[in-house]
Amino acid sequence: MSLLNTLKAIKDEGFDPKTDKINGNGGGLLGSGTYPVRLISSEMSANKAGYEQIVIQLEVVSGNDAGRKEMIFLNFHDDLPDFVKEKNSKILLKLAEYAKVEFTEKVTMGIAKQNNAT
Repeated sequence: MSLLNTLKAIKDEGFDPKTDKINGNGGGLLGSGTYPVRLISSEMSANKAGYEQIVIQLEVVSGNDAGRKEMIFLNFHDDLPDFVKEKNSKILLKLAEYAKVEFTEKVTMGIAKQNNAT
């Protein structure tokens, strides 16, 4: 389906861009709220620009959205605005707290890297 057809289909389903929320109407992302989740996976990878990122996958475990998955991509590159790095840091610290993960510094080939240790 082309982009134009996709946009038309979404509007035909009743989406009003003037009044509707992007995450609402049962599609796409989880809506704002609190969800019981479990950690499915976490890994270091590189994004399309080649910068390191942490990719975290969570799954909602109960309620109407049980089984829905949420991907979180955290990047800490120096070129990002401070508020983005601060928000990503808070997300990572909160997840680490619930997963009982402590962060330590590991030296690999003379380069200090952040690692986690349980």
